[in-house]
Amino acid sequence: MSQKIHHLLVHKSLPDLEKLLQDTPPGVREMLKLKGLGPKKTALLWKELQIESPGELLYACNENRLVELKGFGSKTQDILKKSVEYILSKKGHFHYAYGERVANEFIKAIHLINNSIPLQITGALRRKCETIDSIQFIAPLATESTLQEAISSLPAELYHSTDCTKGDIQLTGPGDIKIQILFYEETEEAWNLWKTTGNEKHISLCFQKQPIGESDLKKLKSEMEIYEQFHLPYLEPEFREGLNEIEKAVSKNYQQNSLQPNTSRAYFIITLRIVTGRIRWKKWPSLAVIKGINTWAFLIIVKPHFMQED
Repeated sequence: MSQKIHHLLVHKSLPDLEKLLQDTPPGVREMLKLKGLGPKKTALLWKELQIESPGELLYACNENRLVELKGFGSKTQDILKKSVEYILSKKGHFHYAYGERVANEFIKAIHLINNSIPLQITGALRRKCETIDSIQFIAPLATESTLQEAISSLPAELYHSTDCTKGDIQLTGPGDIKIQILFYEETEEAWNLWKTTGNEKHISLCFQKQPIGESDLKKLKSEMEIYEQFHLPYLEPEFREGLNEIEKAVSKNYQQNSLQPNTSRAYFIITLRIVTGRIRWKKWPSLAVIKGINTWAFLIIVKPHFMQED
């Protein structure tokens, strides 16, 4: 036992565990995440029914094969079916917090190799969407070859390049999350950051309000100047969802309750875990944790005043 502990401390791994992981199909390990499945039931499905992935498990549920196994009934089968359907429907989607962590780790890893490469987060992650399907960055076009060399030096077990074309690098990161890097001309930084941050509907609504040529916008030095061209106040990235932000931004109500940087956010998601004991509050996402005996959780979504429905 002492030798195994020493090996774990020195090498950060256990040979026996590594062998078990190699012998276990990735899909079987993925099944352990399903509600209602523990190690014993997962092993039973694998060994008895040769089910090696959530997709195969769903197929078996549809054929009513699980009820034949010891420890499984129709109720358990129904629960597993719903759980698999949910997991498969959300495949490729990640919580904001996970995406933010991976993005920051990627930037740090690149800067350890070459700290002269400026990377800016954009897209859904910059808008702080609750869930994202990819992480997007923008970088100067002049750094493209340097960045490709840095990416090739990253750990192969964490990052895999999938496509490298001029002006666009795509790879997968930890957890198979998609990472995309778009490149811009030095003089068009603000334009590219603005264009890649807001979703398509938000960009379209801006041009509908004030038709203007892209060439004029590309010359501007900041996102604030871009919004001025649309005769709009500056909108924080979190607002750029193509909802009713343009309509509200031009209203008199908005002018009296203007949301400037660092004064508010588009959506506050407050997760409360209620029990007995003390409360801790953190910034985005606002989190209150009350420790105790009984536990339950709920979400409160608060919209800023200017985005409330009339």
